[in-house]
Amino acid sequence: MWRCYQALGGLFLEGDTLETITFPDCTEELELYWDFVTYNFSKHKGIKAINCRYSSSDGRCVIIDGDMVDFAPGGLTEYTLPNGIISIGATHSSPDKIFEKAKLTSITIPSSVTEIAERTFSLCNLENVTVGNLYCYNYFAELGVPNITFGGYNATADGRGYIDNGELKRFNASGLTEYTIPESVTSIGVEAFKGCSSLTSITIPKSVTSIGISAFKGCSSLTSITIPNSVTSIGNDAFEGCSSLPVIDNIRYADTYLVKAVDKSLTTYSIKPGTRFIGSYAFRSCSNLKSITIPESVISIGDYAFYDCSSLKSITIPNSVTSIGDWSFKGCSSLTSITIPNSVTSIEWYAFKDCSSLTSITIGNGVTSIDNYAFQGCYSLKSVKVSNKYCYDYFKNLRVSDITFMISTLEEYEEAQKLGATKIAIDGNSEYASEDGLCLIDNGELILFIGKNLTEYTIPEGVTSFRKDVFKGCSGLKSVKVSNKHCYDYFKDKVTNIAFYGENASADGRCLIIDSELCIFIGDNVTEYAIPQNVTKISNGVFRNCDSLRSITIPSDVTAIGDQQFSGLDTLASITCQAMTPPAISDLNIVETTLIYVPKEAVKLYKKDPNWIQYKKQIKAIK
Repeated sequence: MWRCYQALGGLFLEGDTLETITFPDCTEELELYWDFVTYNFSKHKGIKAINCRYSSSDGRCVIIDGDMVDFAPGGLTEYTLPNGIISIGATHSSPDKIFEKAKLTSITIPSSVTEIAERTFSLCNLENVTVGNLYCYNYFAELGVPNITFGGYNATADGRGYIDNGELKRFNASGLTEYTIPESVTSIGVEAFKGCSSLTSITIPKSVTSIGISAFKGCSSLTSITIPNSVTSIGNDAFEGCSSLPVIDNIRYADTYLVKAVDKSLTTYSIKPGTRFIGSYAFRSCSNLKSITIPESVISIGDYAFYDCSSLKSITIPNSVTSIGDWSFKGCSSLTSITIPNSVTSIEWYAFKDCSSLTSITIGNGVTSIDNYAFQGCYSLKSVKVSNKYCYDYFKNLRVSDITFMISTLEEYEEAQKLGATKIAIDGNSEYASEDGLCLIDNGELILFIGKNLTEYTIPEGVTSFRKDVFKGCSGLKSVKVSNKHCYDYFKDKVTNIAFYGENASADGRCLIIDSELCIFIGDNVTEYAIPQNVTKISNGVFRNCDSLRSITIPSDVTAIGDQQFSGLDTLASITCQAMTPPAISDLNIVETTLIYVPKEAVKLYKKDPNWIQYKKQIKAIK
């Protein structure tokens, strides 16, 4: 029967005025007709309806199992294909014939269409096409249709962009110079604006967090772009070919994104403050580059960023950087040392490959992933500082001979000990680290001390207590300097020599003076001593049991002397008190042989003073 339908179609020549054809309801035969026929009714430019059980409601389209197999183009210059079409000409034996006689200049393709036969629209002179998905957009873009817009749920309000789950996947900037991306967009997809050569200005909203690979590639007229701080990742070649972007100090920028060095012959570059991204290939093959300063604002160093910068001797990576890309420092053969800050979490593929002069590395505690080939060809590497088990094991497997485990907390120290680390150091960036890098201090408590081989040490200011056994194994520690009474009390029976330092210490380190009050005196082996002039009061028992003391001088401004002051000083020969007014005392606890020398003018005052009268016979005038 289908041969009859084929013959029926052949009865009407192209120039005939056939407008409508109606088929009886013969399902199987109709399917066979459009499965095998090389002649279709769209060949008749005047046909306006093909009526059969597979026709669209307007009779213009014949659709079998989702595939559009025929079309009635009569009188149409624009047309919207019905929803539900999955493919166009996919099963038809001659798909390039479907729109052969159509005089269409404009057509709308629904988002349901996911396949179009290669030559279906090749004979059409389409000027405007509205599509519902990327497949159709790419299809008509390859045909060279001048105006393609998006329609449907995923289209932007202006029809220029296609958004899928917040990602702007494609944009048509034909004839447009400025554009503000809508706030519904959360990411900009791969090649989304590629080739939009008419655009001069783009504004990205704060809703966007990422920009895909080659997103703005070939936007040759782009002079201005706004990238908000919400963007945390930008793909490789995102601004490749954007030759109109501004150049500052020989570097091309896309707002806060460093695109690349323009003049690659320079020995140094200055990256502008506020830069957040160093782009892929930014300084690639800048073979004369010797040094560069990266501002604290940078969060990402892109793939190949410093690839083959063979003269680069030093670089400081700020603690703001979170990622170091593939091949980023490959071939930096003059680089001798590198510090990876705590902010970095991973070191990518071949990041430091062939850095043949690299002898030392410091890796922060944030790094939990290092590619197996990250340090391939670093044959001079001898010393590494690490801060976690992962990095320790990584470099141990590389057979690096000198590995120092950097710790920031007591827990990390205990972990390092469990790993058998023979060299442990404190990370100076730790909030608990002392300035000298030998202690961890938590709320005034010294919880870790790693100077086990020291014979003398100055306890950091601010320490007021000590973790139990914190100095265990410090058998050689004989001399300490302390800044307060708490530390003095802790060490007074543990070490041989103690001295005070800091704002409350006397110049000789023997006295602790707080608010002009002499609180503690360290008098070991002292035979005579003059109390500092800034003292106005002496606490109870300060000189008690200083049994080597033979004479002492009390300054003129002292107004009070505490009890039990000289108890146990049986060999104390003299006390010289320079105060014109007798200081308040209770009991000096001195023996009868101890002489008290006071100013000549004040001898009578002292002898009559109710507190000093008990020492009347011992009071003498200063000679």
